[in-house]
Amino acid sequence: MTTQVTTSGSSQSESRTESNEIGVDFGLHDNNDDWHHDRQRGGRDVRDSDLFGSWTLGQENGNTCTIELKNMAWFGGYSAYVPAGCPEGFFSANRWVLSGNQLLLTDTSNTVFGRFHASGGGRWTGYREPDGARLYLNPEGR
Repeated sequence: MTTQVTTSGSSQSESRTESNEIGVDFGLHDNNDDWHHDRQRGGRDVRDSDLFGSWTLGQENGNTCTIELKNMAWFGGYSAYVPAGCPEGFFSANRWVLSGNQLLLTDTSNTVFGRFHASGGGRWTGYREPDGARLYLNPEGR
C-alpha cells in the first residue's frame, strides 16, 4: 500500500493505492508450501538432498526399475532419469519435485505421472496419476 499526502494552503489531499499479488499455481503445491522448504517425514524434516540418488520404482504386482533422482536443477525441479522397462507410463518422466508432503515425478510441462508420500524407513508409496495404480519408491543401497 502506498500513501501520498499533499498539503496546499488549507486543503489536504490523500490518495491510496493497494496492490494484491496474484500467485500462479501449477497444481504442484500442497498447503501453499514452497517445494524448496523442508518437509516432515516420520517426525523429521525431509530435504531435497535426502532424495538424491538411485531408487527402485515399482508397481504393486508389476514391473520395477531403478531410477535416478538427480541433484541437477531442471525446469523448476530436479532432473530424473527414468529408463525403459519401468512401470507403464513413466518413460516420459524426466523431472522430480518435492511439493509439500508429496514427491512428484513429472515432465518439464508439469504433467504428473506419479505422486508419492513418505511411508517410513525412507520408503515412499503412491500411485500413478492417470489410472491410480499403486506404486512405491524404495531407496537403493541405503
